[in-house]
Amino acid sequence: MKKILLAVLSLSLLTSCAGNNDLAKENETLKTENQALKEENEQIKAQVEEVNAKIDQYNSLVAQEQEKAQKQAEQQDQILSIDDEWVVDGQWKLKILDVKATDERNQASDKNPAQVIVVSYTYENLGFEDSVMDGLFLTPDQVIDDSGSVGSTYPLVLSNVAAQAPVGAKIELAEEAFGLNNESSEVLVHFVQYDGNDQKQRATFKVPVN
Repeated sequence: MKKILLAVLSLSLLTSCAGNNDLAKENETLKTENQALKEENEQIKAQVEEVNAKIDQYNSLVAQEQEKAQKQAEQQDQILSIDDEWVVDGQWKLKILDVKATDERNQASDKNPAQVIVVSYTYENLGFEDSVMDGLFLTPDQVIDDSGSVGSTYPLVLSNVAAQAPVGAKIELAEEAFGLNNESSEVLVHFVQYDGNDQKQRATFKVPVN
């Protein structure tokens, strides 16, 4: 009987030891898996932070572009004066220097305007590039007299005509002559130009005629 009890006890001890070993192995496996999960979580956390940083950067760039577009839209709707500059960020800036009436006429022209004016202006290329042109070339698109009538270009021989300005260059003086249907003491001068991003830009100056 004692032998049987001893055998049973021995078997129980062996079983217990084997069970403890299995538990120890299982614990080690769980620890390893837990550590792997922690490392994976850290990697995911780092990736999420990186994505969030990129989203913040993108949102900031979008906000800057929206602000720039709003500023340009407000400027395009605004009537500029002789003291103002038309600035398109990263593209160009332009300023009207003077608008003068002249008695000079082109005898070879069949045009008979009530008044001929010469628009003098200056512009600088701040970064405008084009696949067709070698530089920035700006001329008035329209001139409207103070009766609201649209004038037309007039063929005067001028010494200072508009020219293409490469990036960083400035046209110190450009001139364009217009014939008006009505003698005016003030005119609206419109400029329209597509920028290097194919966005249509426009500006209107209200300028006295000297």
